[in-house]
Amino acid sequence: MDRHEERKWAFIFLLPSLLGVGVFVAIPVLASFGLSFAHWNMLSPPRWVGLQNYTELLADPTFWQVMGNTFYYALAVVFLEIPLALGLAIAMNQSGWVTKVFRTIYFLPVVTSMVAIALVWNWMYDPQIGLFNGLLSAVGLPKVEWLYSTFWAMPALIFMGVWKNVGYSMILFLAGLQTIPEELYEAAELDGAN
Repeated sequence: MDRHEERKWAFIFLLPSLLGVGVFVAIPVLASFGLSFAHWNMLSPPRWVGLQNYTELLADPTFWQVMGNTFYYALAVVFLEIPLALGLAIAMNQSGWVTKVFRTIYFLPVVTSMVAIALVWNWMYDPQIGLFNGLLSAVGLPKVEWLYSTFWAMPALIFMGVWKNVGYSMILFLAGLQTIPEELYEAAELDGAN
């Protein structure tokens, strides 16, 4: 089979996926981008307004508050999750059934439904009967309204986000650690690395 024939068959096999991405991703993204330059209430036809929507958006203080919250969440999750995942991957970079059990336990939140996780964490953060407030009361500390406080809501969501996704990052780091050739470990040990 020549290269032209291989390309033809590759395209034929990729066509269903390309159509799906085009219809369900590319076209809606382009349509949304086009509509961002129009005023449209979904009842009347769109009316072209140019950059007016963007100038109004940039002048809105709520937009900047949302952007600040997004950056705060993203930076906190990255700076907490990556070192934690790397530490877990180094600890799990061994063979044995106990290590495999712990790998599975750490990866379970990744494959668990977000709805189930949200319900469980909502209960744990409950100000009256939640697990975290129960632990605080047990050691004599006052209860915290985790999700109702402007101070504690973001750290509570960050903690849940890190818990949910750290297993995925751990598996990626673990895959990288397990593909390092044994000779490099031996060479590093001979050079005095711990």
